[in-house]
Amino acid sequence: MSEQDEHETNSNIQFINSCMYAIGDREYRKALTILGDGLHQVAESPTTIDMGALLKRLQTMLAYLDSRLAEDFGEKWAVESGLQAHREISIEERNTSEWQQNFLDVVSQLENWDGGSEKTESDYFHEKCNLYGALFDLATSDDGRVRVLLSYANYLRNSEMQDRSRIEWMLHANYLLDKMGKIEAQQSSKMMDIFKSSGSPTFQLYAALDNSLLVN
Repeated sequence: MSEQDEHETNSNIQFINSCMYAIGDREYRKALTILGDGLHQVAESPTTIDMGALLKRLQTMLAYLDSRLAEDFGEKWAVESGLQAHREISIEERNTSEWQQNFLDVVSQLENWDGGSEKTESDYFHEKCNLYGALFDLATSDDGRVRVLLSYANYLRNSEMQDRSRIEWMLHANYLLDKMGKIEAQQSSKMMDIFKSSGSPTFQLYAALDNSLLVN
């Protein structure tokens, strides 16, 4: 498959990203609408779709949806009304080598997504940042979380939104910094080292402040 063909194939399943973005905002009906429209397009042009990639993305999306619904409905989500018990995707299943590889594949696909199908750069920026947040929540280990955060930080560092809309950029930068507080200190320290050499004044300042707090 040529690079152009691969890009076209990936763009044909970007509706999964939009679906996950809607799930992140808890707009579940909107997510279902996006999913339905996207799958309809897949059915119309099945030869243009990498079905393996599509299934991997669907697996990740369903796991994220499951976690969001569990947060929103608690025990009500644990048992379907009048039907058999709902089975969540367990931590054990998400720790399998196959699931972990699928997870890393999705991170790589997100890194390569250029947002060409989005209406504005701002829409693309917010959607991509929220997807990084969704992947962080799905990770089952600090290694996975750090993989997501490093990719997230690299995207923010190179995003033109840092200059075009400082407030919007800071919103997601603060979210990244908050997530760093949820990983082990050793891993967080590695992130700080990267921030120091990031070229981003904001990240460098944060690293300097964090180092000052540790010293004092």
